[in-house]
Order: sequence, then C-alpha cells, then structure tokens
Amino acid sequence: MSRLMSLMTALTMSAGLWAMEPARTILLYPDGAPDSNGYTAEDEFVKEGTKIFKTSVPRLDLYLPADKEAKDATSHSTFPVLLVCPGGAYEFTSTGNEGIDVAKFFVPRGYAIAVLKYRLPNGHENIPLEDAMQAMRLLRRNAAEWHLQAEKIGVMGFSAGGWTATYQMSINNKWDNITRDDLLRVAYEMNVKRAAKIIDQVSEAVSQWRQLAYEQTEIPQATIDAIEQTRVYL
Repeated sequence: MSRLMSLMTALTMSAGLWAMEPARTILLYPDGAPDSNGYTAEDEFVKEGTKIFKTSVPRLDLYLPADKEAKDATSHSTFPVLLVCPGGAYEFTSTGNEGIDVAKFFVPRGYAIAVLKYRLPNGHENIPLEDAMQAMRLLRRNAAEWHLQAEKIGVMGFSAGGWTATYQMSINNKWDNITRDDLLRVAYEMNVKRAAKIIDQVSEAVSQWRQLAYEQTEIPQATIDAIEQTRVYL
C-alpha cells in the first residue's frame, strides 16, 4: 500500500469521532502537481485525528446527501456545492472542525461539501491558492458526473483557509486596476454568454455614478470626493 493510501486510511480510521465519510476523494493532480512545495508524501503526517501536516498531495473530500450519493450512477439529482478551505495558520489543515463538521451541518440541508486538503506553502505562498483554483476547476468540469450544480458553487474558508478562499474572488489574481480584458477572460472561462455586452452596460452605469453624486445634494462631499477618485478601467 502506498504512503498516500496508508495515510488516507489512517485519516478515515482516526476521524471516527466525526462519523462521516466522503462519497469520494479526488486527487487534484492525478499525474502529479505542476510544482512542488518542497514536501513529499513521506513527509505528511496527522495529529489529533484530522490535523494534516506537511501536505504534498492535495485532494478533495466530497460529501453528498446520504440518500443521493454520486456513487449511484442512476441518480439524476444535483446539488449546490460549497468548497471548504480549512484553516491551520498554513502549518496544518484542520479538516475536522473546519471540514467534516461543516459537511455535517450542510449535507443534511441538501448541499454538497467539498473539503479541500490543500498543500501547505512551506515558503511557496501561491501554492494553496493554486490548489483552491484547481479544485474549483474540477468541481465545474465534473459537475454532471459528481451530481453537482456547476452554476451554484460557493467558497468558504477558515483562518488561513479563509485567506485562500478570499483570494479566489480576485480577478486574474488582481484586486485593483481591473481591465475589461480581465473580466472578459474570467467570463470566457465561466462560459458567460453575452459577457462583452454585460460588461459594457455595467461600465456605462458606473461612469454615471459620478454625475449622479454631484446632482444629489444630500450626498456628503466626502462621498462625492471618493467617487471622483474612483477609476474605472473597463
């Protein structure tokens, strides 16, 4: 049995107190990650049942409503899904209270939960984000097979995982100076129809906000100044 399989078996056994098993576990990079965080599968270990240290092989644990698991190929039900990024100060991933417990709350309410066991940075700060983005790609790409609703995918994160989750809300890894091309690229990846027209309509509306502020005398001058300083790059 490989080191990874042994570790995954140990995780399942030691996590018994949470009493919930995923419908499936998905490797983010079946052929190996494109880069390395400096750890190997032999370095990885677990404490207190569900705290994973020195993760080098990232994966997703997918939890589904018990009566409609994706293992049932005849099921036609699909579920909104929440990608969960556990915390741990980037020293470990706390997959119990910030992973399995989330599944225990949401799954009975009809949600699929994908707990991300991302690689720890170990000096490579972009690696957790890369794993989170790859997880999102897999969820969208395999939504039909895994009985998920591709148009209803959310992200939740705790502590360090919250930082990773938040960065997924950037546009092309940018927080400001967003251009029209940035938005079009994201829209293309998400298969948004009539994206260019929608972006142009929003840009026109934004450009009118400044004039509206000047016309509305009840708006404080500080707010008007802030709007005036806002740059539109679309």
